Amino acid sequence: NGSDHYEAQSNLKAGYIMSDSYFTEKLRSVFGLRLESYNNKLQSMGYSLDSINTDTTFTDLLPSVNLTYSFTDKINLRAAASRTVSRPEFRELAPFVYFDFNLFTNINGNPNLSRGTINNFDLRAEYYPGAGQLFAITGFYKVFKNPIEQVFAFSGGGSRALTFQNVPGAINYGMELEVRKNFGFLSGITKMEAWKNIYFISNLSIIQSKVDLSTIL
Repeated sequence: NGSDHYEAQSNLKAGYIMSDSYFTEKLRSVFGLRLESYNNKLQSMGYSLDSINTDTTFTDLLPSVNLTYSFTDKINLRAAASRTVSRPEFRELAPFVYFDFNLFTNINGNPNLSRGTINNFDLRAEYYPGAGQLFAITGFYKVFKNPIEQVFAFSGGGSRALTFQNVPGAINYGMELEVRKNFGFLSGITKMEAWKNIYFISNLSIIQSKVDLSTIL
């Protein structure tokens, strides 16, 4: 089939400015602004050998702000907000069909996909008990516009496949716990300094997601 292959190119031009300063002795601020221009091109053919060509350019202004208040040398409270983007992969854009042996169904791309935007907000408390050690808890909230979801695509003859589609929006929120601890306290017991180079690292995330599927056919 003509859609069994495709050619694609992407080009990203970007620049940013950033300011890192202290409002007070304990309050640090980092402000940033990034400008991106992303061009995506894809050429392929449909089943009837009709040409499929996409050529899209998105220009995004992506701000970010990070405020850190240091209660002590070991305890920080951070608040951050930023805007990011999510772009479709070539495989999600290309109209070719491939078989997924895990899902046991065909999957085909959608050349009409658009990039999505994400507004990110988080609040993080950090405790540094020693060098290279960390205990942190973070609450986060994300708002998605035009995220990409995998949906069923029904075709003639009662067959079905999976494809990709932009949906109006989604939200994602939750909490993250992070621990990084070394075993240096065992050095005094065992008289072995090597314990200081052994670390226990753990991460636990609890995430709740809600997606607006009102435009799914």
